[in-house]
Amino acid sequence: MVEDSPSFFFVNPLTRARIELPSLSNFPTFLAELVFQNSRNFNVNFIRRENMFVTLLFTEAMLSADPSLAADFVVAIIYGVNENIAFCRSGDVDWPLIDESLKHSRYKDIMFCAGKLYVVDRMGRISICNVANTPTMIHLADPPQISSWMGYKQWYLASLNEELPMVARYRKVIPDFEYKTDRFDVDELDANGTNWLKLENLADQILFLGWNSSLTISAKNYTK
Repeated sequence: MVEDSPSFFFVNPLTRARIELPSLSNFPTFLAELVFQNSRNFNVNFIRRENMFVTLLFTEAMLSADPSLAADFVVAIIYGVNENIAFCRSGDVDWPLIDESLKHSRYKDIMFCAGKLYVVDRMGRISICNVANTPTMIHLADPPQISSWMGYKQWYLASLNEELPMVARYRKVIPDFEYKTDRFDVDELDANGTNWLKLENLADQILFLGWNSSLTISAKNYTK
């Protein structure tokens, strides 16, 4: 959540527990004095009327661990019209940017898995973000081989039994410039991280996809 201060924080809607994050005024590309003059200013129409453009928009935030259980955690975000990546660690006062993400841009999903931050760009390329002392982006794999006629593709990352499958959502254009979902494919990298393997089923796992995050649960735990 965001306040006029401009403070940026997590809140548990049930317990009301609040965990503070670095202020957005410390974000390198943020026009805090413009947007947070009052909360009504945080909308596109205001920016257009004032002939201003705020380069900072948030599309996704992901936690490395439950902050109510772990003192050390990392928050990664996809931000801006070019969908780049920034992060902060618990106790940080600013938002370090991952420089390599500025070169490629348009990252569509992020996911922590086995202590590592994975990202997928708009082309379906997978990379690992190192958020240690010197933030770096390491290319892991190109996208699975797909036909060019499959239309618009949206990519999702999910965690499945400590593995990291990638879901491709294919959408076709229908009249009035709308999109209709045509199919989903789920692929997983082999043990060497070089070849994609098609997953024909998810066994007892149930996969939920979302624009902000995706998750899997076991059907065995929900028998009624």
